[in-house]
Amino acid sequence: MIAALLATSGATLTLSGTDIALTASMRAFGHVGILGLVIAAWALASMVGGFIYGTMPKRRDPLLLLAFLGSLTVLMYLAGSWWRCCS
Repeated sequence: MIAALLATSGATLTLSGTDIALTASMRAFGHVGILGLVIAAWALASMVGGFIYGTMPKRRDPLLLLAFLGSLTVLMYLAGSWWRCCS
């Protein structure tokens, strides 16, 4: 029970922090006008991932998925900028 609470809290903080960082980054780059498009693309990618996960015959452990989410978030933080992630 405690593990589920901690995992859910971690996922909530990670996704909330990512949303705030996305807004701040778009403001810093001067592209606030396309923020809705970027968030829509993020939501679409999340929806596709949910459909893929939902159609899997054998589900993975949710804690493993949260660890994967956290590791990708840390990698994005360490990249420093969007262009470094893509090159």
